[in-house]
Amino acid sequence: MAAELTPAQTSITPGGRFRYEVHNLGDQWLFFGEAYALERQRDDAWEPCPCRVIFRAWAANLPPGGRRELMAYVPDSAPPGHYRLVKEMCEKPDCYAKLTRRDPLITASFEFDVTAG
Repeated sequence: MAAELTPAQTSITPGGRFRYEVHNLGDQWLFFGEAYALERQRDDAWEPCPCRVIFRAWAANLPPGGRRELMAYVPDSAPPGHYRLVKEMCEKPDCYAKLTRRDPLITASFEFDVTAG
């Protein structure tokens, strides 16, 4: 179970959108949705971004070796700093149902900077 996320850029201003790619490095299909978490680095720790992002409800699957381009949004309220985007994926299509979340999740991330606009 392995996945890699690659951003199209490593710097963005608040309110901006950018592309990133999910690459399935494993030998099983991956399942995921639009959702991701934004975390801001403070000293040597990561903390949740104090901003809200609303996601559309859809699901995608990605075959072994496959790639898919997605979009991310950095809210206007995101203060400048060093961030990471964290995405959870899994190998079973029903793993996102809250009552059946027994399957291990695959977590991948990348880092980027939010600069003053």
